[in-house]
Amino acid sequence: MNEFHPAKRSNADCISGIRRSKRGQIKISYGEDGAGRIFHISEVDSGSNTGCFCPECKAPLIAYKSKRKLTRDHFGHRTDYACATAPETGLHKFAKQVLCENRALLLPPQIGRHEEATNYIRDAYMFSYDIVADEVIMPNMKPDIVVKRGQYELLVEIAVTHFCEEAKLDRLRERRLSAIEIDLSKVLRDASREEHVDAVLKSAPRQWLFNKRVASAEEQFRQLALDQANAVRAQHDKDWGGLAADLAAAYGGDVEVGDTSWFQAMEYAGIEEYVAKPIIGGGCFIVCAATWQSAIIHRFVLRCYGDITPWEVTEWLAEENFLKPAFRLPPVQGGTEMKKYLKAAVPDFRPPEDVVTEFMLGLARQGLLYKGRTRWSSRTPNAEKARNEWNQAKTAWRRWQEIKVVLVAIQKDAKRGSTVRKPCALRTNGERRSRLSNSGRKPG
Repeated sequence: MNEFHPAKRSNADCISGIRRSKRGQIKISYGEDGAGRIFHISEVDSGSNTGCFCPECKAPLIAYKSKRKLTRDHFGHRTDYACATAPETGLHKFAKQVLCENRALLLPPQIGRHEEATNYIRDAYMFSYDIVADEVIMPNMKPDIVVKRGQYELLVEIAVTHFCEEAKLDRLRERRLSAIEIDLSKVLRDASREEHVDAVLKSAPRQWLFNKRVASAEEQFRQLALDQANAVRAQHDKDWGGLAADLAAAYGGDVEVGDTSWFQAMEYAGIEEYVAKPIIGGGCFIVCAATWQSAIIHRFVLRCYGDITPWEVTEWLAEENFLKPAFRLPPVQGGTEMKKYLKAAVPDFRPPEDVVTEFMLGLARQGLLYKGRTRWSSRTPNAEKARNEWNQAKTAWRRWQEIKVVLVAIQKDAKRGSTVRKPCALRTNGERRSRLSNSGRKPG
């Protein structure tokens, strides 16, 4: 037997090749003779005259077989050059050899699936074949094995480390070629020959890459699902098409400024920067963003100390006529199917409650609200500070209004030449003491 010395190859030339010491060699279960036939370690004698070569790099192999069975029998490279992928390559080639030498293998069950629908067409069964071909070259495709029985042709792929790629699956579907894939990735590399044969023919997991009956069943499922979806769509158009048209028209309508006192309250509280925030779907309100957002803060933060929910806030906005008629409760607050339909039919559609929720989340980030598990609270330090500033500003404004009334009265009396009694807020301390002494009361 001629010695074979593999040429030195770099890592770029052979990604599977790694340098190992004699003691650290890769253990290989299969060797290949000069004719390309694969032999299991159990089929050869111990020693260097095995006549077998590495299935990957073609280097000569030595059979290591222990009489005391302290270790599993295996092949090893005669040189210090070892191939990391040799066990997988050997198993892959042996699997093809098994299919060529036998005339029957187990086919997976035929099951058509589409979403939640399932159709069990046929259980797993043993398929007998008459003709087998190895490495058949087809246009843009080279299956591992092709077996035939009569006019029926089946492609068989062996997956040890590399599974069938999506591009190959597309070609199989396009040409409608029946094909299965046998998964040997979890089969022990050092198992016995009989275990490997059984795995290839029966026990290893396998699946259809393409099956005409399965494809036909799945196509029927898809067509049925499409017909049902069209029927549901037609019913939804009938039930909610008018509402969708009204909402689309409402989104395009003009908005008003509204009552500016809401925004003035924000200025008094020093939180005007928290409003006038653009939010997707905000076109459901009659007034501009600054007004309806200020109204929410005024009602539920500055004046309310209790817990609230976005739904309660939305209800209040509807009662106060902040929502456009098409969005007022309860029409838009339908089920999930209605909301899905409206979101698909109307660009940028969002239920008013979702718009309010997003605004309240912004307030929570600013510390004006606290979001609990089910309810929201305005009992926060930032909210308390805003309430104090708003109350102080409100008190000052009311006092100013009283002063304005008194000043107007003074001006009128001055024109008539009469005197007017000053209100307590405008009197000096001396005037207050003089009035108390005249009345006989002691100053408090």
